[in-house]
Amino acid sequence: MAPLNSQLTELDKWLEKIISFQQENTALKLRLSELVDGSIYTDFLQKAESLNNELLANDESLQLITDSARNLEELLHQSPENNNASIIQKKTDLKKDIDAFTKRFSQLKRRFLTDLFSVS
Repeated sequence: MAPLNSQLTELDKWLEKIISFQQENTALKLRLSELVDGSIYTDFLQKAESLNNELLANDESLQLITDSARNLEELLHQSPENNNASIIQKKTDLKKDIDAFTKRFSQLKRRFLTDLFSVS
């Protein structure tokens, strides 16, 4: 496994990505709120409610991913040799979770733009 500094640098990049997702998710929720306030169309409001539920679920997912990243960071500091099988598995799982979230979030953003602006 890579040296501790390399591991922590990679983890910091992941945390920055998570923070970016959190900020973008919040911006989408605010924009959605603005659009809902100005709409009277039932179809639009149904799509907005569905997207809002997904955005709220994103908040929970991002918090879980952040917790996992912080936990991994703590383990790396406690075990500088960082070749422990548990640490390797946690890192693999975290990367997989971040990649899966990235894909889902990208799809959600596309739907946000196409669904909401097609009926607003």
